[in-house]
Order: sequence, then structure tokens, then C-alpha cells
Amino acid sequence: MSNQRARQAGRPARSARAPGKPHNQRPIGLIAVSLVLVAAGGIVILHFYRSSPSVPDVVTIANRKDIDPVVLRLIEREIERAKADRNSAEAHGRLGVAFQSNAMIREAEQCFANAAALNPSESVWLYRQAVCQMELGDNVRSFELLKLIAQRHRSFAPGQHRLGHAAILLDDLESAETAFRRTIELLPMSELGYIGLADVRVRQRRYAEARDLAAKAIAIEPRNTVANYLLGLSYRGLGDRDRAKPELATGSSAKPRFLPDRMNRIEAEFRVGVTAVVARAMEFRRAGRLDLAAQTLERAYQSHSDDISIINNLAAIYIDTSRMAEAGRLLDLAKRNDPANFSIYINLATLDIRSNNLDSALRNAKLATAHGPSIGAAHMIKADVLTLLHRFDEALDSLSQAAKLDARNPDVLMKQGDIYLKTQRWNEARRMYALAAQIAPQNLVAHLNGGVCALKAGDMMEARSFLAAAERIDPENEKVKRLREQVAQTNESP
Repeated sequence: MSNQRARQAGRPARSARAPGKPHNQRPIGLIAVSLVLVAAGGIVILHFYRSSPSVPDVVTIANRKDIDPVVLRLIEREIERAKADRNSAEAHGRLGVAFQSNAMIREAEQCFANAAALNPSESVWLYRQAVCQMELGDNVRSFELLKLIAQRHRSFAPGQHRLGHAAILLDDLESAETAFRRTIELLPMSELGYIGLADVRVRQRRYAEARDLAAKAIAIEPRNTVANYLLGLSYRGLGDRDRAKPELATGSSAKPRFLPDRMNRIEAEFRVGVTAVVARAMEFRRAGRLDLAAQTLERAYQSHSDDISIINNLAAIYIDTSRMAEAGRLLDLAKRNDPANFSIYINLATLDIRSNNLDSALRNAKLATAHGPSIGAAHMIKADVLTLLHRFDEALDSLSQAAKLDARNPDVLMKQGDIYLKTQRWNEARRMYALAAQIAPQNLVAHLNGGVCALKAGDMMEARSFLAAAERIDPENEKVKRLREQVAQTNESP
């Protein structure tokens, strides 16, 4: 299954958060919306153009019928170029950029791997492969590739900078500091290295240093409000809440920026069709501008009124903004035009949850799994409804199915942990939260809930481990303080 199909299916887009910002859970309904609020594509089955054993196979598309025709023409053009020059790393790499620009990440990753095999001395291909691995959720593999790039290409600043971010995701602050310091050495007039190092200092609770680094980043580039958010965290850590509040507000919707590589220049020409429109809408959504996301999709709907992807994603935005009647109208239209599309039923179930119509929500969730039995998001929305109905064992069955289909999705593990927590099965709950934290080390809720469950289970060592991880993420968080007090009280108990 291609990444494009998976995103239509509802695997959560890994929206970037401002560094240092805790990962908090959202209401079940909103999670379900975000699951399908990505460019819709179709089933994209990989097959390979066979060539000589020493030359990588050209990645192609077997099933074209559900792909935006504009995107399809672009990718087919690049496929033909790669077939005509199979020994060219550049041709395979361009094909990868075409896939990557249109949310087909698995295909892109294979293309970049081909390009890297043909030209190992070129840093950009291995770098792009590492970025794809990160987008696919394999942070460990991405980190290893980026370390390799940093060793081979010490002067490749995009690789050093991205390595720092990958290290933070794995809670490896020492490696992150080394990478960001190297970024500053290479590009002293870019704010990005200073922002990365400020993020490390916040996590180390060295707030005065973090404050100075964030201030330097703002002086270099005041429009990058990630620095404002880090400055706010620094002020808060230093006890100056009055100064912290406006900075945190300024940077609350900021997302990390990354250094461009030489292939960025062709990405714009490769972002075409409906996929590009929905991708732009998602950028607005991640920035907290749901109004602009809606406007982008509404304009597209005027010229693509029969496009299920536009209709379905616009409906999801309307649900996100509580425009329920408009969302329902669009989803009814989508269902009439494409009654076998599982993602429509995911959104319908979400709408029903938000409207507290759980019987209808369960019917639509069952239709989602019937039409998308191999889609993890369909089983997750069914689990959401069953959980609200207090049918916990059935919900766990659905989540087990989702886990088989999407093993590296921490949201599945979090939902399993939440059910075990509700039913006071402390050992099972803490195990799920621990697994979720391994995949997403910055998930504050996983560490907090894991710590509570470890305390309930009488495992003080694990409780302290969860607490230590939570303190590294946000030591001033009220829930972190509460867990700290609970651990201290338990230690003092006879």
C-alpha cells in the first residue's frame, strides 16, 4: 500500500511541533478527523522495471486509476526519464522527489535508496532517504542514516541540522547538541542551529543559556517563531511568567524549519494537482490557520466539485471547526458518488461522535472497516466508538487489528493503554504506554500515564523512569509536578 493511500486511510500525518512542546492527546473525535485530513490518493502498487542485476530497478506504479491525472502525468514522465537512463542517480532521485512532493513516501524512499546506491558520494540522496524514513515513522533508522551522512559529509549542513532533530526525537541530547553546534559552525548566520541548541538547553533545564540562544535566533530571523516559543519556555523555567506568556503565545503554532538541499528548487514544479492543494491546506492546519485551510479547499472545490478527496477533506476541516451541517452535506455527497470509500465512513463516524450519535457512529465505523479492512485508521475509529460505548474488550480487539496493520503508530498503543487504564489493568496499561514512549519519546502523556500506572502496580523503579522522562520534556507542567509529588509520597510511605 502506498503512502498516498495510507494517508487517505488515516495514518496520522506527523505534524511538526515547536521544539520542546509536549505532545498532548486530543479528543477522540478530533483525532479521527486528523486521520483522514490528508491528500487522498489511491492504491499505488509498486512493481519494478527489470534491468541488469547491477542497476537498481525503476520504481513504477501498477494501479493508476485512483491517482490525480495531473500527478500521474508528472510521475510517468519522470519514470520514463529514469528508464531511459537507469544508471543515473539524478534520474532516480528526481523520480523520488516527484513521489515525495505528492505524498507517496514509500515510493520516494525506494527511489532515493536507488540513487544513493548509484552515487554514494552524493549526500542529498541518503539525506532524502532519511527524511522519508522519518516521515514513515522509523525514527531510529532515520537517525542511523543521518549519523552516516554526518560522518561522510561533515560540511553538509542540512544533514547536520536534521540529525539534531532526529536525536531529540530519540532523547539523545548529547548527539543533538553536537549536530546543532556543527550546524552553527557551518552556517553562523542562520537562526536554525541556535534554535536547535536552545531546544537542547530547555530540555536540560539550562534556561539562561536557552534564553540567550533563542534571543540570538530571533535577532537573526524574527519571523521564525519557534525561537519565540523556546524563549517563552526559557522565561518560564527561570520563573518569569509575565515575559513567558507573550512569547509562548507568539510561538504556539510554530513548526520547525529545515535547511534546504539542492533538490528543493524542483519540488515546487513537482507539487501539482489535488495532492498539492490538500498539502497546502494541511500546512495551514498545522499552523493553526483552519480558516485558510478551509478557504484553500473551498476554492479547489469550486473547480473540482466531483473530486472525492477535496470533498472529504473539506468536510473534515468543517468538522474540525464545528461546522457540522456543512460537513454532513459534503459527506452525504461524497457517499453518493463513492459509496465504497472507507475514508468517507471514517469522517462520518467522526461527525457522529462529535454529535453524540453513537449508534450511527458505530454503523459508519463498521462500514469503514468493511470497505477498508486493511486500513488501521478504520479499526481505530471503530475502537473509539466502542470505547465511548464502554464496550472495552471489543475496542481492544479493534485496536489489536489496527496494531497489526500499523505497528509503529503510537496512537494505537496510547488508545490501548487508555482502555487498560480505565479498566484498572495497570500492568497492561504501563506496558502500552512504555511502547508508545519508545516510538514517540516526546509524548508527555505516555510518560505521565505510564508513571501513574507503574505507581499503581507498585513498580517504583519504572515510575521514577517515567517521571524522569516527563521532567526532561516539561518540568514545569502541572501534571508532571503532580506525578513528582506522588512518587515522593510513595517513597516516604512505610
